[in-house]
Amino acid sequence: MYLLLPWLRIFVAVLAYIVLALLAAAAVRRVGSDLKEMAGRTAPQMLLIGAVTNLLVLAITLLLLLFWDRRPLQSLGLAFSSQDLDFTLIGAALIFVLATAFVGLVNQSDRFQVQFHKSLQDSYEIANLVGTLVVLLIVALQEEVLYRGYITLNLLPYGPTVVIIASTLIFAAIHLLTNRGSFAQIVSWIVGGAFFAYLYLITGSIWIPVVLHFVTDVTNMVVFNIVGQYSLFSISPALTTRLRSAFRVVSALILVAILLTFYGPMIKLL
Repeated sequence: MYLLLPWLRIFVAVLAYIVLALLAAAAVRRVGSDLKEMAGRTAPQMLLIGAVTNLLVLAITLLLLLFWDRRPLQSLGLAFSSQDLDFTLIGAALIFVLATAFVGLVNQSDRFQVQFHKSLQDSYEIANLVGTLVVLLIVALQEEVLYRGYITLNLLPYGPTVVIIASTLIFAAIHLLTNRGSFAQIVSWIVGGAFFAYLYLITGSIWIPVVLHFVTDVTNMVVFNIVGQYSLFSISPALTTRLRSAFRVVSALILVAILLTFYGPMIKLL
């Protein structure tokens, strides 16, 4: 029974996410939208549903950590050193620069046309953009605390390989509930999940994957224009999932090389 307890804890945490995600999907349908359509995710109703759902998942995960696992919040890795700050700033800037360079490279082909997008038009758009960024930050925090923090803490006795494989597969599988999942998209989730799991194990700080996850999601919006709003560029036709997945693989490899330069290959026990 002791050996099964970590998996039971993970099952309960993930089940809570699934139940709340299904309730969120039902709420989204009631307002006439589709949770799996990226274009509608910046609507005020969608932002409210997303914020409430992810905050509830975050609260449940933290309650499980405190009262079932009997671990303090500090066990998630709340420390943030100057070395962590340097790597996070470099990693965040690199994600944005690489994405912009990738769009520039795409623009050199005959298949795509890239233009600078119009600026924000009024105070409503500015407020909605701020709301979107807040929700993206909540999502990044919730997903990292659950999929990297909580799952990692429960699976550490099985070793880092099990942590990376299990958390990545769960992360990818759960995303099929709320997103359209082509083969290329699943590859992107697997690469992203494995990178963030490895990043968390190497640094021991939950804040680094939270920030880089947030920057990745913001870059998808403001550079790759996946929601059709608030992007610096208009890309015609839209970038395919395969191209964005290829970018994810290349950028993850570059970030891992920088990560190892900063921290070395030693994995920290959280």
